[in-house]
Amino acid sequence: MYHSNSTMSVLLLSILTVAVLSAGCSEDPAKPEPEPTENPRASRMGLIEFFAQAHEDQNLADYEACLHEDYQFWFSLDDRSDPTWDWKDWIGKVEDVQVTENMFNAEDVTEIRVTFFNETVVDSAENDEDKFLTGTTTIGDSTLTYYWGDFRLDMHVIVDTGDEQLDHFVDGRAYIYLLEDPEFPGLWTIWKVEDRGNEHLKTERTSWSSIKAYYKK
Repeated sequence: MYHSNSTMSVLLLSILTVAVLSAGCSEDPAKPEPEPTENPRASRMGLIEFFAQAHEDQNLADYEACLHEDYQFWFSLDDRSDPTWDWKDWIGKVEDVQVTENMFNAEDVTEIRVTFFNETVVDSAENDEDKFLTGTTTIGDSTLTYYWGDFRLDMHVIVDTGDEQLDHFVDGRAYIYLLEDPEFPGLWTIWKVEDRGNEHLKTERTSWSSIKAYYKK
């Protein structure tokens, strides 16, 4: 049977309409829309928890996203005064990310566990988000407000040598300074870390600084 071009166009349009309606009907109208996910770095403690989780997931991209472009990690005074210490007093973002990549990718590292406890004393604080003190710093031509806290760090880097399993345990403290992300306003980054060494002296002493020093190789 012969069909004109206009008739064929109508038929094709009808088929497409039925297909679109059928696809729409296949979805459950009662299914709720997914809730928008808030970026964990939208709050100060959210950033700290996200930073800890990046260690546990050994996710270098997430780790790097936590660091301000002018980030500095300052080694503890005890480590800097060690006569065998052969590194600078502090390292910047590029070096720190490289050190962390070495740790995350080390074949003998089987697990990393990290927890930060905000122990800053602020009398008016109702929760950990409020337990930050403030100050100002100048970066370039801008005067910025930073937030800082006194944190206790519980870190375990579990290493399997093949002959035994080792737990490089840090029971330490650090001052952690935060600045707003210059690229994404409303999100927070870690601007500076001042490692204060171990909370308790141990025979087998491990500090956050010494772990970084080990994986600098």
